[in-house]
Amino acid sequence: GIPDEAFKPIEGDDKKIAASLRKQNEKERSYQLGLDLFSGPVVRVGNVEMAKQATALAAAPVRTLADIREQARRFRELENHPERVRRKRVADAWCAAFVWRKHADAPEAITTATLRRLDEGGELPKPVAEELDRLAHSYRFFHWHLEFPEIFEVADEERPDHNPDTGWRGGFTCVLGNPPWEKIEFKEEEFFASRRPEIAQARNAAARKKMIQVLADSGDETDGKLYAEYRDELRKTVAWSHSLRSSGRYPLTGSGRLNTYAVFAETARALLTPHGRSGLVLPTGIATDATTALFFGDLVRNAKLAAFLEFENEAFILSRDVDHSVRFCLLTTTGRAREADRVRFAFGIRYIEDLPDRQLTMSAADIRLVNPNTGTVPLFRSWREAEITLDIYRRVPVLWRESPQKNPWKLSFSQGIFNMASDAGLFHIRAELEAEGWELHGDIFVKDGKRMLPLYEAKMIHHFDHRFGTYEGQTQAQANMGTLPRPTLVQKADPTFMVLPRYWVAEAEVEERLKNRWDRGWLLGWRDICRSSHERTVIPAVIPWAAVGHTLPLMLSENERLPLLYANLTAFVLDYVARQKMAGTHLTYGYLNQLAVLPPERYDGPAPWAPEQELADWISSRVLELTYTAWDLEPFARDLGDDGPPFVWDEERRFAMRAELDAAFFHLYGVERDDVAYIMDSFRAFRNNDPERFARTKELILQVYDAMAKAMETGEPYRTILDPPPGQGPRHPESSRPDWM
Repeated sequence: GIPDEAFKPIEGDDKKIAASLRKQNEKERSYQLGLDLFSGPVVRVGNVEMAKQATALAAAPVRTLADIREQARRFRELENHPERVRRKRVADAWCAAFVWRKHADAPEAITTATLRRLDEGGELPKPVAEELDRLAHSYRFFHWHLEFPEIFEVADEERPDHNPDTGWRGGFTCVLGNPPWEKIEFKEEEFFASRRPEIAQARNAAARKKMIQVLADSGDETDGKLYAEYRDELRKTVAWSHSLRSSGRYPLTGSGRLNTYAVFAETARALLTPHGRSGLVLPTGIATDATTALFFGDLVRNAKLAAFLEFENEAFILSRDVDHSVRFCLLTTTGRAREADRVRFAFGIRYIEDLPDRQLTMSAADIRLVNPNTGTVPLFRSWREAEITLDIYRRVPVLWRESPQKNPWKLSFSQGIFNMASDAGLFHIRAELEAEGWELHGDIFVKDGKRMLPLYEAKMIHHFDHRFGTYEGQTQAQANMGTLPRPTLVQKADPTFMVLPRYWVAEAEVEERLKNRWDRGWLLGWRDICRSSHERTVIPAVIPWAAVGHTLPLMLSENERLPLLYANLTAFVLDYVARQKMAGTHLTYGYLNQLAVLPPERYDGPAPWAPEQELADWISSRVLELTYTAWDLEPFARDLGDDGPPFVWDEERRFAMRAELDAAFFHLYGVERDDVAYIMDSFRAFRNNDPERFARTKELILQVYDAMAKAMETGEPYRTILDPPPGQGPRHPESSRPDWM
């Protein structure tokens, strides 16, 4: 029968009518379930007789033109056979149920009883039949067992030699393809770009919604037609998504943010004979993204992944019409009766001739060690990268393991506090607030005892720097590039200087969203948007208690050692691990949770290179001085037990403290010296963009690493290269505190 989920209301549906249809269908299915015990299935889907005829037709000798014509005639006869037409009608009706309009002015809906009636040879009322024809044409329903009965044999009863996942026997020996790589989502900007550019170019989603509503309310015929077209296209996209998610046809790829390439990949696997193979050209994300983790993890777990060969389009081997930075793969999978114990991998290939020398093999156990939650594949460019990374994971656990559940930091995540699109109606710009009489104190607007807090975005922060970018003074060219002006060192040296955001949000809104979730006067977040090819990939920062956009996800925990986790996340060694996994541009929870991160208990006891000092104190003293450089992070300093004014922003001291932290984490991760040098050299963008700074950074990290290694070997404690020591550096005077704080 038809799943009850088919009657979930979507765009344009009446919720009450949808609920009524769901109950009706549920009752019909329950009734039919009872009948099935005596009379067989709800509808007959078998094609055994058609399969025999199609097989015989395909096997008939064709030697003359007359033979070809006779074969074509018999094919048309088979295609138009009443039994095939009836079964296609039933199959179309099943598919149509998911996209049928559930509204008072829509034709009578298709339910399980409708299928039964059609299967028994009954007719549909004319309006229903016409709507079914329209939907079948519009959505192009396709039924493999009816289009290729000689390939996919389906029996009306269960048979042991049939695939339990698909219900058929047979399949294609080989499936090859380069399916479309499109997200199944409706984009208002694209729809209106050529029709009404002013709507597409609206300031934000909230403003765009208002402009669309004006179309609906204007009474103008042209506006009315455009609005109707908009609603139709929106519904069609939502209906496609609903069908893919709810039909049960795509259990491994029909969730999360849907993409056509993923459902095509699952389809290709379903079409294989038990001993067949499929080869597809797909985005690298099929093996690395959270939305495809179920599918790829299933391939790995069941030994159905034969090869994953990944390429960069730098030399345009895919197409010159595709951007050079695009990464894609050749994915080879096997049928359910074939197992692949070892998997061939290659990563970052730019030229086909490099492929033979760049391949490596890994086992399913290796993959699960690095990505235990998802089973997705790491992106090793060489066997040495694989060895270093696997060695790290043998010593250091993932941040958050799902099965068995291990969340040592007791973390929870928040996709920022406000969505930059859907919450846009809560945002206020500076000109608007000033016109209403609000006064700017630092980065907070104040009026009549109320406050408007700055809305932090990812581009405003960097490692140990909550004042990395400001909207103040942003040029149009910078806005077009999505970049922000950088504060000067003079501004950074001012403990009262604060970067200004694009928007402000009422303090009450922030309090409401963080209520019962976070009670500290600061927040820890990270940049969602990043690339493994940039200078750095994982970019966290501590920021003041404020509004936060969704591009800056937050990490919440009651663990008082959270600043130590912050230090770990800034380390080169962790960034290196992240680069072995990142294929896209978003550092999602799925990626973050599977990074190798030291657990809280690892910080118990003395520092291995300085036994006279607790490891936690050794690290936190550096985190404190690096982070607390302005008065707005005073609550963070107080939580670390510091009651003084902010530290002076000193570039050389900061450079040295960060080198000490990086060297320390290399030791804590158990990385050998040669591998430290190799890891540092792997940051090619850093090396190419600023060779001098890169050389200084690498040299000092290795110098400190060697000094720490000597200290651990000799028992003579490591002495910091800074005087005064970290956490005791120069501070601003208490008198620098602004009056409004």
